[in-house]
Amino acid sequence: WPRAGSAPLEVLGIADEAVAAFPSSTSLWCMRAALIQLGSGDSPYTLDEALVCYQRALAADPYSVEALEDIAHFYDAVLSDSAKAAAYFAQAKRARSSAGTKHE
Repeated sequence: WPRAGSAPLEVLGIADEAVAAFPSSTSLWCMRAALIQLGSGDSPYTLDEALVCYQRALAADPYSVEALEDIAHFYDAVLSDSAKAAAYFAQAKRARSSAGTKHE
């Protein structure tokens, strides 16, 4: 999916279908949130909806390093809330450490 520039509404529509079909996919929720952030000025989606997507990703898997890091970046870069960002980055670090010890 696009990581820079703008995301066309058609792509956001496909993301909507994807999360409807696979609601427990943390990656799809994170992708949808990222696409919303890249939405054009005429997008019906708000940044609040992007935050909801990240929260849905964490509800599906509270230990998802991807979701934790993505929401941390969102709080830092979009909402300018460095305290919440730091908390989510710390959670991501703990989740990454826990995942590493489980595979050993």
